Amino acid sequence: MMTWRLTTRTRRILETGQRCEEEVMEMKRQVVNKKPVSAKAIKTIVSRSTKASAHLEHRSVPEGFVRSEQAERFLAERRRRS
Repeated sequence: MMTWRLTTRTRRILETGQRCEEEVMEMKRQVVNKKPVSAKAIKTIVSRSTKASAHLEHRSVPEGFVRSEQAERFLAERRRRS
């Protein structure tokens, strides 16, 4: 998701629907710099996000929980398919 830092003037122009090339260029300059992200970083981010989402929805897994053999087989099969 991109983060936009808009000036009051830019917000007013966007709200009224009057967009000029100068304002579009200003918004593009304000976008956060893009840089490549490693696969390890993506995995960490996804894991952290999933855990936080589960916690918010009150479906966190308690510490020390062990999956059943059937659940492990199911997950192994899904990993093979993807």
